[in-house]
Amino acid sequence: MSELPLDGLRVIDLTRLLPGGYASLILMELGAEVIKIEEVAGGDGVRTMFSQAEEGESGAHLVLSRGKKSMAIDLKDVRGQAVLKKLLGTADVLLDSFRPGVLDRLGLSKTELSQANPRLVHVSITAFGPDSALASQPTHDLNAQGYAGALGLTADGDGNPVIPGVQISDLSSGLQAVVAVLAGLRRMEKSGEGFRADVSMTDSAMSMLMLPASVMLSTGESPKPPDMFTGQLACYRLYECQDSEWITVGGLEPKFFSKMVNLLERPDLAPLQYDFSAQDQLHAELEQIFKQRSRIEWIELLGLADTCVGPVYSIAEALADPDAVIRGAVRSAEYRDGRKVKVPAAVHWVDPDSQSALAAKAPLLGEDSLEFLGELGIPREDIDSLIESGIVRPSE
Repeated sequence: MSELPLDGLRVIDLTRLLPGGYASLILMELGAEVIKIEEVAGGDGVRTMFSQAEEGESGAHLVLSRGKKSMAIDLKDVRGQAVLKKLLGTADVLLDSFRPGVLDRLGLSKTELSQANPRLVHVSITAFGPDSALASQPTHDLNAQGYAGALGLTADGDGNPVIPGVQISDLSSGLQAVVAVLAGLRRMEKSGEGFRADVSMTDSAMSMLMLPASVMLSTGESPKPPDMFTGQLACYRLYECQDSEWITVGGLEPKFFSKMVNLLERPDLAPLQYDFSAQDQLHAELEQIFKQRSRIEWIELLGLADTCVGPVYSIAEALADPDAVIRGAVRSAEYRDGRKVKVPAAVHWVDPDSQSALAAKAPLLGEDSLEFLGELGIPREDIDSLIESGIVRPSE
């Protein structure tokens, strides 16, 4: 079993829901010890998100929290704050997703955090950043995508914007937080001093719009759907098959498109690829062709033939794809009741065999509270007092 890149790193995770949960999941898969600090009543909201049973473990909790540890602490109480500060003294990284100003109210201001650990790498994920006029506004992924300009890039048949199936703001801010952590660790190693970064969900989504922004710079106008990458070109579209399944056609380069239409026995369509006056005609021709066979038949003919053609898989199909398993894109996970499932890997390029089997399960709320209280050298009578007063919650 090889050593993971972040083995020995301790991350204190004060985040909630998807952005921070995704960031700390990546750090966990890279080998870091991630300690989730959760509310004593209920914990992180992902514990009950989309739960299929009244008291069952949610899929969101399993996917996002697997491999992490959990302490349940009341941070509104000064004794709970004191416990966290002692824990931060043993840590390398702090992640949080509170609105600006909340940490100050919890006794965890910049000065207090520096006193607890002057070498701490501290990254916050917020909607707009602390300097924004909107800093205190509640915001979710959809709102952030709207502010970032991302939602207007795709539309339905009537030209109305549609909600993307992937949470771009949440996930991109999680990735940016990981980049900030790694940059902070590098800076800390060089200077011996702590590092502070604020990651904005909205600005993270905007950072993903490089190609749409380049279109605007080239044309002088914001791209409106459909554009070249959202359905304007017949060579870059989705097509329905005979069995009502769909395939992707992404042959932007003439060599790929020509290869495809030759295999379709329609080489006459190749000259129409970039004839903008003929796109409706070309789309209609390809629609009619692809409805003549099933998805699997088209993939057998085109999928490995250098044509940029592939299937539109469901999530279940993607996770069950043997090739995805070989690539490391799928991990095994296990519910507390023993059910084993497949989940997406946060870091697909890390050898799954190098990850501990413990990474397959998500922690119970407060499962590791007693372990870390003991590690911090807190006397047993004080631990009992913290638990009896509800400031710290052990697992049940």
